[in-house]
Amino acid sequence: MGRVLEGLLSAALYFFAAMAIGALCIAGHLWFAWGLTPAKVRRGLAVMRGEQQTAESSSLKIQEKSEPQEEPSYEAILQQRTLEYRDIELKNKMLMSYKDEIENIRQQVDYKEKIIAEKEKKLETLIAQTRQEAEDAGLETVRRTLESLRPAQAKELISEMLNRNELDDVVRLLQGMNDSKRARIIGEFRTPQEAEQIAEVLRRLREGGVIGESMATPNRLPAVAGTAPAGTQ
Repeated sequence: MGRVLEGLLSAALYFFAAMAIGALCIAGHLWFAWGLTPAKVRRGLAVMRGEQQTAESSSLKIQEKSEPQEEPSYEAILQQRTLEYRDIELKNKMLMSYKDEIENIRQQVDYKEKIIAEKEKKLETLIAQTRQEAEDAGLETVRRTLESLRPAQAKELISEMLNRNELDDVVRLLQGMNDSKRARIIGEFRTPQEAEQIAEVLRRLREGGVIGESMATPNRLPAVAGTAPAGTQ
């Protein structure tokens, strides 16, 4: 057992000795092949530790700070200003182009708004005309109906319209009638209250110049307020 241990120790010593001799041989070869010197070795160790790079960067910064910056020449300044002016000119042209485009769009919008306003006005006029025609047609139907009724019945309908503040419609209905029929209907308003009710209608008819001569004469006016005209019984 002792011999085995001695053999193992001897083998280990021989192995490490061989490794050391091999390392020395390699180091010697590199020393002479690369021209190593103690200074290079120290620099290499410093680089491995990161000290050399920091020192070199610090020295470079010091050199950069110590070196004065060169002032630009007059030609360089002139060229730089020319480029700046050209850039400003291009921007101004672009802005003017945008302005013209916006103005063109605004004019188109104004034109379309004008067309729409004209169409709306025509439509409103057409609607008003259609409504007026419908009202006229309706009033014409009512007028013919009143003319077909007895004066007393027509008077009752007109009185109801006046109670509903439909004065304009009453005036238009009476304006469209012939003088004799209108006179007979107005003659039915006999009481003072009824005469007061029809007075505004008579005034409007006089202003319109539509009332007939038979109603405009003084001899006929008392019949409106009190008695009925002849031939209405």
